[in-house]
Amino acid sequence: MAEWNCQRCGWKNASKWDTCANCGMPKNPTREQLSEIEAFERAREDFLLTTTSIIQGMRIDKYLGIVTGVVVLGSGFYSELTGGIADILGTRAGPFQEKLNKARGAAINEMIEEAFSRKANAVVGVDLDFMEIGNNMLMVSASGTAVIATIAEARP
Repeated sequence: MAEWNCQRCGWKNASKWDTCANCGMPKNPTREQLSEIEAFERAREDFLLTTTSIIQGMRIDKYLGIVTGVVVLGSGFYSELTGGIADILGTRAGPFQEKLNKARGAAINEMIEEAFSRKANAVVGVDLDFMEIGNNMLMVSASGTAVIATIAEARP
């Protein structure tokens, strides 16, 4: 079965799906949707994320509330099989790690998109959580506080 990669989040989707299972982007987005992606990607380059409550050298002017991103993924038979073999051999479970890294990135991007929609330029207090929610299912969540931050003025 052929697959396609989402133009927004890079998620690998089954060919029979018309929208991304991760972020909801259509398989063949319109020009308007592509423009939104490009604007977000430009803003993302300067977007600040920190696990701390402050940003050194910056002042937080406004708190815009809690933002989150959540991704639920099934590990799949192949990942389970290679993970089991890796456990026996004491090596890394490459395919499963790759899925986790993609899910983490997608959860962070979802959180940033929510912050961006609130006109934030940073998220402070970022927390990542990984939770098993059933057989072969894992949830990755990213949360933090969206803020508007500016460079702090130097004091004489």
